[in-house]
Amino acid sequence: NILRDQARAALAAEAGLGAVEATPQSVAVFPFAFNSERAEYEPLIYALSDMMITDFAVSNALTVLERSQIQTLLDEMALTEAGYSEAATGARAGRLLQAEHVVQGVLTTLGENDISVVADILNIPNAASAGTVDAQDNLQNLFDLEKDLVFRTFRDVLNVQLTPAEEQAIRDNRAENVLAFLAYGRGLRARDRGDYVGAQAQFQQAQQLDPSFSAAAEAATEAQTLEQASGIDT
Repeated sequence: NILRDQARAALAAEAGLGAVEATPQSVAVFPFAFNSERAEYEPLIYALSDMMITDFAVSNALTVLERSQIQTLLDEMALTEAGYSEAATGARAGRLLQAEHVVQGVLTTLGENDISVVADILNIPNAASAGTVDAQDNLQNLFDLEKDLVFRTFRDVLNVQLTPAEEQAIRDNRAENVLAFLAYGRGLRARDRGDYVGAQAQFQQAQQLDPSFSAAAEAATEAQTLEQASGIDT
């Protein structure tokens, strides 16, 4: 509710905003737009952006905005998934979030088992793209594809040098099972919609499919807490 109030206040004040000073070295990652008729893969756009947020946050050089803060603003802007890849949308939302960079893009399915991801990193103060990274691979190599995009964004776009320990932490942040990752994405989507029971079930399924997927276990616990809290009024 606090995040929703903040988002509404930012939108209400938008018309009167002059130049907004962005938080230095701050990054917001949007859910990627989904370009496919394979509806079963749509949860990947939520899971992929969530994993990228975690990876960017590994670096002490960046301030990474929380996913819940970003999603609340996007919801208040009444965006559909199609708008997540529009540069104008990213520039507007980034300005309201006071982010220096916004990562947005498109996930496309190719044939039966291949995917393509194109990420555009916007520099909000400059009102221009800071660079684009893209990758294409088999769905089973999704996690290697995501790490490639993250490392290239650090190196080629944000000009951030990672320590060996940071690089290893990013490589270690992955699921071992694509089906578990899809369940995790479904859980994130359900949580965004306020369906905490459904979210918990999906996170638990992800954990069952991949017991080493710690993010799923943490998310399941959080969904349970949210469900309990949602039944309590003041």
